[in-house]
Amino acid sequence: MVSQMISAIIPAYNAAAHIADCIRSVLDQAGPAAEIIVVNDGSTDGTMQVLEGFHDRIRFLDQPNRGAAAARNAGLRIARGDYVAFLDADDTWLPGKSELQLDFLREHPEISLVFSDEEEINGSRIVHHSYLKKSLFRPDLHPSIPFAYGKLLIENFIPTSTVVATKDCVFAAGLFDEKLRVSEDRDLWARIAARSRIACIPRVLARRRIHHCNLSGNVELTLHSRIQMWNKLLATSQAIEARAILNSLLASTHLHLGFLLLEKNHRALALKSAMRSLRCALNHVLAKRFTQLPVPQYSWGLGFALIPLSFTGYKTGRRLQHVRRKLAAWRNPRSIDQNRWSEDKGPIGA
Repeated sequence: MVSQMISAIIPAYNAAAHIADCIRSVLDQAGPAAEIIVVNDGSTDGTMQVLEGFHDRIRFLDQPNRGAAAARNAGLRIARGDYVAFLDADDTWLPGKSELQLDFLREHPEISLVFSDEEEINGSRIVHHSYLKKSLFRPDLHPSIPFAYGKLLIENFIPTSTVVATKDCVFAAGLFDEKLRVSEDRDLWARIAARSRIACIPRVLARRRIHHCNLSGNVELTLHSRIQMWNKLLATSQAIEARAILNSLLASTHLHLGFLLLEKNHRALALKSAMRSLRCALNHVLAKRFTQLPVPQYSWGLGFALIPLSFTGYKTGRRLQHVRRKLAAWRNPRSIDQNRWSEDKGPIGA
């Protein structure tokens, strides 16, 4: 019976090392039948050979490399189930996951999407026993999440490999945005939460593998994707509280990106980021009384400092800051400069 089925969609790019474990973790699920759809996204390793070893136990598509969003959308378009689940090729499900979540959705027809906790591993070592434990909104992550949309704007607390949703709600929200190379999952969860109720089962039901190939490690790409995502949501959001949150997030992210560009000596682009940052910060100030959710603290000093630094250059700014720290240390040896920026992460507080 099709309505009893979860279609598990797995995008795979050069995933030969882990895709077999991933697929087996779905095949080993007890309870409702699962349709497994693997989309090979232009792999150049032995991914296809591994997939062929599963014969008729999975369905797979082969397409040129277009990114995870396009791969998941391709799988969604051929999915037969009324429910869809997402699983990255190097992650695995724990026993009982699909049965527990499908039972939950049947018992709560008002819920369109349910997710769970996951643990994070590096090799065979557990790095984090709980992904949700790190969330700002951990106390609210239960079967009824108040203002889930606003919270998702601030933080992505939904692990992709734990999501089960009705296929109708995913299509109604518009599928994954294929223009986003990072944050495409968070973007979709926010659009679903804006129109439907979502819920959390705060149990570890999946395992995420952390390694050097995780795309989210590219800081500049991540910042650009977040800005693109938040600008799109800002253009369609009418709620004052949501707009206040989005402007705050955009202000801090443009500032972070501006210092990153300045470090690479892209002065003109850094100046544009500075102006956009200050404009969004001002818009947030005008509307911040409408939100009580925690948003990043904006550093006006760094925002205004980025403008002249865009003309003098990053090295000059570093020298000036070094002199300022020396003077501060001479006046007060115990003083700590809270507005420094690091080589890797950009300005603290951005």
